Amino acid sequence: GTYLFSKIAKRHINFSIGSEFSYLLDFLKDTSLVIALSQSGETIDIIDSVQKAKKKQAELVALTNVLGSTLYRMADYRMLLSAGPEKAVASTKAYTAKIAFLYLIAHELDGSLPHGVLNIKKAVNEIEGLLKRKNRIKK
Repeated sequence: GTYLFSKIAKRHINFSIGSEFSYLLDFLKDTSLVIALSQSGETIDIIDSVQKAKKKQAELVALTNVLGSTLYRMADYRMLLSAGPEKAVASTKAYTAKIAFLYLIAHELDGSLPHGVLNIKKAVNEIEGLLKRKNRIKK
């Protein structure tokens, strides 16, 4: 996300994993926007961080895969990943959806959302084309 916001939106952001978010609390203001990412919406480190940010009057955007989760309910703005249930611990579907959402948010901040949407559609088409040819790909 940091790279996308820097390169596309030309915006400085501070990144933190949930357990280290407390180090950034002194920099939060009532004009701050916190984007919290959690596949389940129940990750304790993320929930604790969001509660601290809300006490500082920061606005919260939640990107989560679970409608009605704690994170979803706490957020001022909600983005449901709709990646489907995860069957692997690595949470690859939700991770990929988070990257796509952050990419589109960065393009929206830059005023180039149509370009971002077009690039996502191109990527989907390329992947679909590759999957159709999977039998012809040598192992």
